[in-house]
Amino acid sequence: MDEDPKSKSWWNTLPGVLTAVSAVIAAVTALVSTLHQTGWIGAKASTSPPSSTQPPPSSPSPSPAPAPTAAPASVSAPGGIGLPAQTTFSYGKLSYQLLAARVGHPTPDTLSLQFTVRMTSDDQYEANFWDASFRLRVNGVLQAPVSNLNKVVAGNSSTDGVVEFLVPRGTAQVELQMGEVGNGKPAMAIHLPAGA
Repeated sequence: MDEDPKSKSWWNTLPGVLTAVSAVIAAVTALVSTLHQTGWIGAKASTSPPSSTQPPPSSPSPSPAPAPTAAPASVSAPGGIGLPAQTTFSYGKLSYQLLAARVGHPTPDTLSLQFTVRMTSDDQYEANFWDASFRLRVNGVLQAPVSNLNKVVAGNSSTDGVVEFLVPRGTAQVELQMGEVGNGKPAMAIHLPAGA
């Protein structure tokens, strides 16, 4: 009994198909191996130390500037405002230290007063460090800040922030409240530079 011609045709071409598939697999394997060796695929970050072709290190950089400290009222940097003798207020387990003060001119009729303050928490809990803890008395009227300061100070730590107020140009003196605010609460008098 003769085999089916279609079946015979299949068996005759199967070795050719297998040879072609083997050739394709070998070519793909060679290509992948070459790409891997050249680093195109499967490359890992080198952990070797930097090569000696790097430029020599430059001269040592200056040490970072120390944190600003309270300056006497008679000394102020350009744009700076002299600080009063007392720069720290305490409120419960929180303390506020005025580190620096600057004056700017956002508009012809307005002064911007920026106070850099360090808040320290001696409590084990977090505390808010925000605009609500500051007021500025200008010409007898308490004003709220415009800085949108809103930070959290972790327990038993300190954080610095900037509180900004806008006052009329020509203002000669203001009074800053920190921590405990409102009429009758303690405030520090700050004299603005002449012609500010």
